[in-house]
Amino acid sequence: MLFLFDCGDLGADEDRIRLDGEELDRWAWVALNDLDSYVLPRIARRIRSAVDKGNSASYLEHGQLPARSGAP
Repeated sequence: MLFLFDCGDLGADEDRIRLDGEELDRWAWVALNDLDSYVLPRIARRIRSAVDKGNSASYLEHGQLPARSGAP
């Protein structure tokens, strides 16, 4: 199970973010257009879907809305 939380755009408080140096070996800000060079395609698809949805919650399967079944 994979959860992705989009907390919106960063503002002037961006420099207040503190990352645990023992949990990460590196990090970087990456433009959406460059995601494919940094993460697996399925993760890039999920990130782009979250950004496209804006401030609304969505249930996605593999970064896409699930196909609707004919079942009631």
